[in-house]
Amino acid sequence: MHRAAHRQQVLLGHLEAAVSSAAPAPPPMSAHPTSAGDSAAYERRNLACDDVVIVSACRTALCKAKRGGFKDTPVDDLIATVLKETIRRSGVEPEAVGDVCFGSVMGPSSQRANECRIAMFLAGFPTSVPVHTVNRQCSSAGLQAIAQVAASIKAGYYEVGIAGGVESMTTNPMAWEGAINPRVAENQCAQDCLLPMGITSENVAAQYGVSREVQDAFAARSHALAAAAQAAGKFRDEIVPVATVLKDPKTGEERRVVIDQDDGIRPGTTPASLGQLRPVFKKGGSTTAGNSSQVRAWPLPPLPSSIHPSSPWHTAAATTTPTSPTTHACDACLCRSPASLPTTPQLLPSGFRH
Repeated sequence: MHRAAHRQQVLLGHLEAAVSSAAPAPPPMSAHPTSAGDSAAYERRNLACDDVVIVSACRTALCKAKRGGFKDTPVDDLIATVLKETIRRSGVEPEAVGDVCFGSVMGPSSQRANECRIAMFLAGFPTSVPVHTVNRQCSSAGLQAIAQVAASIKAGYYEVGIAGGVESMTTNPMAWEGAINPRVAENQCAQDCLLPMGITSENVAAQYGVSREVQDAFAARSHALAAAAQAAGKFRDEIVPVATVLKDPKTGEERRVVIDQDDGIRPGTTPASLGQLRPVFKKGGSTTAGNSSQVRAWPLPPLPSSIHPSSPWHTAAATTTPTSPTTHACDACLCRSPASLPTTPQLLPSGFRH
């Protein structure tokens, strides 16, 4: 009872001080590091950033999994490449980054976190900069990472952060690990969680009446547009060349290469040529290897985002690495307050001005 009464007296004192005109104004809030003071990510600041925008972006090439340009490239090398380029383009000091967050769906959780950590060191980040990973299915993983970093900046936890997504479906194909709970059979929604994306594609096409011919025509147009953009050099500014190795599957011989172009684009693709392909997931279906997304884990490579607001302006930089059953890639971008950048569109590579 005595302790409860004492707490009430303390609270009453606070209230009386708040309404008393004679009481001096409380001191302004100031930043105080927590007990985890060795990590910039957990230092609360009294200035919240109200705006975070992307002002520069870069990525690696998009390559076919299993047989494309990055089939023998470790995930951490892809991440390190875009991290290093993000720092170079943004001019941000690595030690100024408050946190790094990557979204990932297919990678083993603890291993993927370690791969991101290794990539940070390969890119020149100090041990004082932390990293964590999140998993929200499909393209939402990279977007969730960006949302978390942006929210942390707006809350004032730190001023600079890096966020993005990473997948490698050469090393981490879509597969269920371990046994399936037998209770799944008791609940239709639980059963639907196990549907392959190809069957989902077939269901959506049937539900909305999207014919095989429409899908093939759309896919052919996509390849034609991508091929024209590539030939015109529209992706050149956004792609970061990656020095890596390619191994001959028969002899094991390695050769050094620099990958700087998407290798999944198929010039000359027509609806007629796509029409010769057989359905993959369902007899009499409409989903084929030709009209499916090459990034099957994510519909599009999520834009990695490293957020870098430098007081009083709010700046952000970003990085992402998506790869799928047929694609490998990694992206990065820099963000900043529109108020400090009157010519923001000119800072973006041409392929990102949409």
